[in-house]
Amino acid sequence: MAWIVKMPKLGQTMETGLVTGWLKGIGDPVRIGEPLVAIEAEKFTGEVEAREDGVLREILVPAGEEVAPGTPIGVVAAPDEDTPSLSDTGTASQITAPADTPKDVAAATGPAAKSGRVKASPAAKKLAREKQVDLSQVTGTGPEQSVTVSDVEDFLAAGN
Repeated sequence: MAWIVKMPKLGQTMETGLVTGWLKGIGDPVRIGEPLVAIEAEKFTGEVEAREDGVLREILVPAGEEVAPGTPIGVVAAPDEDTPSLSDTGTASQITAPADTPKDVAAATGPAAKSGRVKASPAAKKLAREKQVDLSQVTGTGPEQSVTVSDVEDFLAAGN
């Protein structure tokens, strides 16, 4: 049975996690307990281990992108298993705050995010504070237009 690899929730205040690198490529065999993808959050750096044997069939979130906890980031399935593509159906972009996610994360991805609050990764917020950048002036390219570190860096490089 296919296993959807999701960004784990690594703390109560975690709003986003960064995929720092895939340790397996599409088509590579995966064994239970093997490191599959390296991730980073504001206070954590680690790896997501495979919970089933199979083959990495799809990478939904490439290295360098930030997503909310619970967001599908990859698919592991048996080599001969027929699986629908989550990236083709748009399912990955629709699943950002699962029902078991605390309300603070769900609020960050829901209507409150449109009420003047700027959604940004923890690392982007830190960089913006250090460089005295108003995040409301930065165009976000992350999930749901959230501001990423590279967005802040691009904003600074543009002379702002």
